[in-house]
Order: sequence, then structure tokens, then C-alpha cells
Amino acid sequence: MFAMMAIVPGVLIYSVSLQFAIKSIDSWFDVRVDTALESAIALGRGSLDYLLDQLEAKADTISQGLADGEALRPVRLNRLREQVGADAALIFTASGDIVATSNIDPTRLLPDLPSASQLRDLRKTHRLRQVESEEGGQLRLRIVVELPSLQLRADPYYLQLLGSVPEPFSHHASTVQDAYQDYQQLALGRAGLRQIYTLTLTLTLLLALFAAAAAAFVFARRLSAP
Repeated sequence: MFAMMAIVPGVLIYSVSLQFAIKSIDSWFDVRVDTALESAIALGRGSLDYLLDQLEAKADTISQGLADGEALRPVRLNRLREQVGADAALIFTASGDIVATSNIDPTRLLPDLPSASQLRDLRKTHRLRQVESEEGGQLRLRIVVELPSLQLRADPYYLQLLGSVPEPFSHHASTVQDAYQDYQQLALGRAGLRQIYTLTLTLTLLLALFAAAAAAFVFARRLSAP
């Protein structure tokens, strides 16, 4: 009787707790939450593509302005950069030699050249569009286009424009990306979470039942000994 008094409520509490835990885990992975995160990611990518398109249009504008055959001088490049409103402009050759450079920050003397892998891709596609992450999570846009030349050159000229992404947008985009990655990791461990909760509740129930059975035998002996 002592054992049954412990088993019946224990099994009842076990069943209710297990169902509550499983439903709670399922509620974490609501379809609407997944859809909302994917929509936020798609919205952020669309916004970045729009900013890249704008920067690419500015690069084409400068490229057309440099196609008149005049000398490529830093003063002229700086004037064109200010007209389109880019953060930095750079003209370089396919081998990485700098021809002219202009930057909105006068304290930044060294230009930011594309990496070796970007240069290899640039030789194949003749155009580069990329969103890069700087220190502190700030996003930056990079556009590289090939300059039209009036002469056939073995080492063509390229124009690079750099643009910054507004800090609030970079912060929100990084937050959404981190939340989406965390959500995907939790989604992959969904079955594992169910098994962990089920195993934990089962072991707790068995421990409680064994303790109740042991206590029942002790009390039964004490009551029946006299």
C-alpha cells in the first residue's frame, strides 16, 4: 500500500511533466518564428544588395568620367569620388600596382587593396561585389570594376569604391544573423533536447520510486514488528 501510494502520483506527475516539457520544446520552434527570422535575413540581404547596386552605379559613373583619356591623377579621382559620395576610391592594376587613390579620411594613408583571392576572381569576372565585416561588427561595401581603356594593355586598370553601411543597420543585421544561427543550432538539437528531458524525468521518477519503496519496507517492518 505504501508503494502504491508513491507509484500512482509519481507516474501521474511524470506523465504531466513529460508532456509539458515536450510541448515547451516544440513551442520554441514555432513555424512563425522560423519564418520571421528567414524573412529578416532576406530583408537584410535585399537591403545590402540595394546598397551594392547604388555603389556599383557610382563606380560606373566614375568609370565613364575617366574614359576620356586624360591622365589619372589623384586630384581628379578625389573630385569624382566627392561627386558620387563614396568613402574611398582606388585605381590599381591587375598586378596590384597603385595608380591613384582618394579617401574621405585624410589620416588613412594606406589604401585597402583587394586580397589575393579577390584579385584572382577579378581577373576572371572583371567585376567584384562584396560585403565585408570590419572590427566591431561594422559592415563595409566593396565594388571593383574594370576601367575602359583607349589602348590595349596587358595589365588593365581597375577602379575600387568602398562604402560604409549605416551603423544601426549593421548592428541589427548582425543581431538577426546571430539569432538565426542560434535558432538553427537549437533546431538541429531538437530531438536531443527531447531525449535529455525524457531521460532526466525517467531517472528522477525511478529514483523517487525506489526511495518510496525502500521507505515503505522500513515503515512496514516498524509497524509490524510489535
